[in-house]
Amino acid sequence: MKPKLLLFALIVILTFVDALVTEHLIKWPIYREGNPAMAFALQFPGGMLLLKTATILIIFANIKIVTTPMLKIITMGMSLVVGWNVYLLLQTI
Repeated sequence: MKPKLLLFALIVILTFVDALVTEHLIKWPIYREGNPAMAFALQFPGGMLLLKTATILIIFANIKIVTTPMLKIITMGMSLVVGWNVYLLLQTI
């Protein structure tokens, strides 16, 4: 598998996991969404899914011009976000 496609697949998986964990966390009154764009999107039914899907589609539509290092940076950033959210989720158990 080409590195760009592998990184894109990882971004899609991480984005899906982030959405699931975030949906659970924001049900707790002590947690809130830290991303202002996502906090706005969460005010509408399906807003988070729409914004995340749009982001993934934008990356996919530009996959030929998005560099491998940029995809690595996005993957690392999403990994950090998901890792932090999973850590917070484990605190609720």
